[in-house]
Amino acid sequence: MRLITVVLILKIGFFVTLVSCSNNSELLTEEEVELSLQLREKFSTTQALEYQKDTILASLEVLDYYKGTDFSPIWISKENLTPAGEELVNLIQHSHEFGFLPEMFHSNAIDKLVDSSLLDVEMLLTNAFFLFTTHVNLGCIDSATYRYTWKKDSLDFDLIEELNRVKQGEAVKTVITSHEPQIWDYQQLKKGLKTYLDSFDLDTVHYSIPDYKTDSLLCYKAANDALLGHQYLDSANYAVDSIFIFELKKFQLQNGLKNDAIVGKWTARALEKTNMDRFYQAALSLEKWRWKKKLPNRYMRVNIPEFNLYFVDSNQVKSKHRLIVGAYVTQTPEFQAKMMRMVTNPFWHVPYSISSTEILYGARKDSAYFATRNYKVFSKNEEVDPKTIDWQSIRQNNFPYRVR
Repeated sequence: MRLITVVLILKIGFFVTLVSCSNNSELLTEEEVELSLQLREKFSTTQALEYQKDTILASLEVLDYYKGTDFSPIWISKENLTPAGEELVNLIQHSHEFGFLPEMFHSNAIDKLVDSSLLDVEMLLTNAFFLFTTHVNLGCIDSATYRYTWKKDSLDFDLIEELNRVKQGEAVKTVITSHEPQIWDYQQLKKGLKTYLDSFDLDTVHYSIPDYKTDSLLCYKAANDALLGHQYLDSANYAVDSIFIFELKKFQLQNGLKNDAIVGKWTARALEKTNMDRFYQAALSLEKWRWKKKLPNRYMRVNIPEFNLYFVDSNQVKSKHRLIVGAYVTQTPEFQAKMMRMVTNPFWHVPYSISSTEILYGARKDSAYFATRNYKVFSKNEEVDPKTIDWQSIRQNNFPYRVR
């Protein structure tokens, strides 16, 4: 009896020592203490966390965190994941909805290790939490080099404090999404991406659509194949012309095209893209919103691909206006600036890159080109009659006029 009492006292003493050494205010269960010992034994002398010969991005930060908390576990129990661990794994598996790839967070490695090495999963999930929380706040691409990066040094909050929120019982998704941009544009784009992902698989097969004018039958056959691959058609209705036309119009409408069921240049270009290509477009748009500084209460935003301008006040769209943007080869530049004044019905001074190419070409073909488009031509700030100019002798690399 005395021996049993002594052993019990030693166990309790050892348990209290473990807790007092950590910086946690809560007591650890016996199972957590056992896991803590196993984590310490495996990782206390580890210099860098590597999986499949690849050092994880937050390796040092993860190790420092666990060494500072006596390797107290967060995501795992003795035989499986904790509710917080299951929630984070689910978030990683659905990270496409945030414009991320699950591979950014070692999704495949986590799936494989859940049944064989929960200790490694603990480390990988903390790495994933650090990265995910940072990425939704600041983005994951360097705006200068366009390379994947972890922007931990630019955060204005402490990742350890956010991890402690999870330990104290807050939902993982609540903690992470609290650092997302809350502006209307970002949230609407994210909702649209989720709807798209719920409707279509991310196929990666590219289709080649022949020119309609060259071979219309082959063009529409290829368009049919593309719609089948993009999951607008299935094997049961693949050969039904009426359904093909209906789905082609739907595809055009969803891609911002005129829904006329004609496979023209732009429809063909859209069909040639994969669903994964479209995902990347949305992901890059979400990424760019994360780069932006906090927007003022009132602002105007131009959606270039949509040809629309939005006036937003207090995170609500007050008005929407159609506008003209640059062509595919002369694209409208992107910028963000404070508007000091507004000029209504302004003159448009045609950029040299356009006047020396498109306008010069038009002037050579049509003597009334300037009159029908209300263009004026200037030479050294003096207006000149375009009909007096020999446009055939003007060259692109030596265009001496200014067009307004």
